[in-house]
Amino acid sequence: MRGGAKRDAGGRVAAKLLVLTMFLATFSLLAPSASAAVSGDLGIIGGIEPREGSTYDRDTSFIYPIAIVKNDLFTTHASRQMSWQICSGNHTALIACPGNPNDGMTSTGVIYGFQQANVSFQSYFQPSISGVHTIFFLFSESDSDTSDDSLSYTFNVEAPLRDLTLNEIDFDDSQIYNSNTSYPIGAEFYRRSWESGANATFGWEMEFNGSVVASAESTIIPPTATDQRWTTSLPNIIAPFPGQFNVTAGLMSSDGDMNDWNNLETFVINVNDSTDVWIENIEPARGYGQTVNVSGQFNTLYPLGENSVKVTVGNIGYMSVNSSFAFSIFDMNTTLLDGPNFCEIVMEPGEYAYCIFSMPVTGELMLRAEFPQSMEELDINPSDNWFEVEVSSRHMPVYPTISNPTEGERFDSGDTIMFLGQVGQYSAMPLNLTWRLNYEEVIGYGQMMNRTLPMGEWLVTLTTRDAQGMIETGTRTIRVQNRISVEDLEWGVTG
Repeated sequence: MRGGAKRDAGGRVAAKLLVLTMFLATFSLLAPSASAAVSGDLGIIGGIEPREGSTYDRDTSFIYPIAIVKNDLFTTHASRQMSWQICSGNHTALIACPGNPNDGMTSTGVIYGFQQANVSFQSYFQPSISGVHTIFFLFSESDSDTSDDSLSYTFNVEAPLRDLTLNEIDFDDSQIYNSNTSYPIGAEFYRRSWESGANATFGWEMEFNGSVVASAESTIIPPTATDQRWTTSLPNIIAPFPGQFNVTAGLMSSDGDMNDWNNLETFVINVNDSTDVWIENIEPARGYGQTVNVSGQFNTLYPLGENSVKVTVGNIGYMSVNSSFAFSIFDMNTTLLDGPNFCEIVMEPGEYAYCIFSMPVTGELMLRAEFPQSMEELDINPSDNWFEVEVSSRHMPVYPTISNPTEGERFDSGDTIMFLGQVGQYSAMPLNLTWRLNYEEVIGYGQMMNRTLPMGEWLVTLTTRDAQGMIETGTRTIRVQNRISVEDLEWGVTG
């Protein structure tokens, strides 16, 4: 037993040594290398300026380098010095520019854990020769990961730089469009030393779920210019079906253009072919006013006759609508009293329209407006394609009054007098309005007139006859006097 126990103890010691050896080996892999000059791990992950592969003008460019630096650890990294070098030729296979290159230096500033920062240099590079150039971004000291402590790439310099730069696309991407419908699209460019006779292909490409579903191009020769804006039309844009599309538009290609990174713009357009109309409201055409208490329910009062009922409809879909709707009047037992009366309407998306109807009956009524069945088959939400409301209609007095001239007002002979009458809101239209003197002599018709009256005191009457033949009269007394102008004459004295 003791011998067996002794052998087990020796095995445990050996196992512990093996585990310790593996732990130390793992720790040595995770620990920074002995060659690291600074702790932490910053990486140069990209360059913003100069742009990789782009072309700059030799005579006018002042390039202020900008690099993107990322902290690859979760701990905050202190500021660190870095530099740039630019040299002519392609030297990306080297670790730095040969010879005595143009260069500059700055500090990264503090960079928080797993964050990145754009590091800008105050020093600039002004090219003096054309051709390929190489830029290097480098840290002054290496860290635990030297693989991303430097970055290099090439860019080009030409004299002159010939370039078409897209300023903006002229297309309203905030609107909703219809499929298989042509819409205009334009673009504004900036021409820089554009060469005479150089072709350029303009157009657009439409993607849906990552696949190109439509495109259009046209090739023209832009006019020669140096440093000028230029506007051109692109082929009309057409979506093949409803949906949300990514559209890339602008200068598609040109052998005369030295930069292709500034040629295009991508935007999103929404295409929707849904139809959705609704009956918004039925209301008195002459405005709200009185109500009628019907067994505790207060119904809106509608006047008898013409211009009584206003029905408002709307297009809340995305397709143009050319249709009609019907207006009908029922009694409270759903017996049809009048109609259906149809009204034709044309509405663009987002528009509203209304129609005015007559009220030929009185009593407690049910008013109904509705779109036809054919529209319900197209409408994505047919539940609001009809509208009903309980109302009351009465034959109300006209209450004619004369608001001008005022009672007893005086005028001089020869004055033009404006006569203005008023009638009640609930008059049964159409109305006939007749003006008379002393109930006898007719002097005019209508709600307003201008007349000159002879000298005297006059009883002016306004008589109305409504749609049901009811006659009412309003009166006003005025006086027209003869005014004589007396002029001063010279006195004559004789003796």
